[in-house]
Amino acid sequence: EILVVPESFSVVAEATYASIPVQSNKTWKVRCHDEWIKSFTAEGEGEGRIELTFDAYSSVEEARTATLQIIGETVNYNITFVQNKVATTIAEVVAMLTSTDKNNKSAYSVDLTGGDAVVSYVSGDNAFIEDKTGAILLYKKDHGLTAGKKVSGKISGSGYIYNGLPEITSFDGAELSDGGTIPCLEITLPDLIKDYKSYLSRRVLIKGVTVTDAIDGDDRDGKIEADGKNVAVRAQSSKLSMPAGVCDIICFPSIYNKTYQVSL
Repeated sequence: EILVVPESFSVVAEATYASIPVQSNKTWKVRCHDEWIKSFTAEGEGEGRIELTFDAYSSVEEARTATLQIIGETVNYNITFVQNKVATTIAEVVAMLTSTDKNNKSAYSVDLTGGDAVVSYVSGDNAFIEDKTGAILLYKKDHGLTAGKKVSGKISGSGYIYNGLPEITSFDGAELSDGGTIPCLEITLPDLIKDYKSYLSRRVLIKGVTVTDAIDGDDRDGKIEADGKNVAVRAQSSKLSMPAGVCDIICFPSIYNKTYQVSL
């Protein structure tokens, strides 16, 4: 028997409906005992979808979850269904991105009204959005963002963890205005290595590093070290250089193919 369902599925706080795919070559049934789910598809055959209805959610404290049991003729699976809370910071958006499947992305909604979020850097389809709590990478063609723009409003979208790096691929409802202050958090290289994930996608200044592998022209990969710690460096453009020697470096901690590296 073939029975394929996602391990988890998420929706935003404002949602009142969800549709979860099921792939099978047999009949299947659904069980759910969580009271906040108002209705759900009870059974199906072959390829189909589980349709659910529920009320919108207004909590800014925590997500709510339900368990859907999918019962086949010989195999059973559980789906964790999540309705995320309304986030109020970038760090909370990052925490909502739990999926590693680009075909089943995590959903988020965030209210940045009155906050300090700003576009800190833009390189082609990549835009970094940061506030005092953290940062997130937006990867989207024609995103229209420019560095220094303030970001506010009630925003929703989806994203996932791509090769270890949290990123969002949609950013709907954002209100942009001029006058944002681009942040630059000063840290040491040992600080970065010790707590790397807390600095992901943030604009940081690392002082007094030694460039052990220089970057020049077409050679866009390098390396820095300090106090016995080292990390790879990747230039986003062939126009950027990083000569050998001791220097201060402004960069964005990232992950490439599950390996730590900072981006110039």
